[in-house]
Amino acid sequence: MKARVANKWIYELDQIDLYEVDFWIKNRNYIQDDRFLKYNLFKRLGLWDQISEQLVEYDQTLGE
Repeated sequence: MKARVANKWIYELDQIDLYEVDFWIKNRNYIQDDRFLKYNLFKRLGLWDQISEQLVEYDQTLGE
C-alpha cells in the first residue's frame, strides 16, 4: 500500500492524508477504481477466511 501511494497516488491526487476521513470520502471513486488496491484487498480477505477457519479448528481441538 505504501508503495502504491508513493508511486502512483502522489502524482494523481492533490493532497494525501491517509489518517483523515475526508481524504477517503473525497477520493472514494478514485480508490474504488484502483485495481491494484482491489486485488490486494481480495487477497487479504482470502487469507483472513483461511486463518478464521484454522482458528475454529484449533478452538475445537482445544475443546477436546
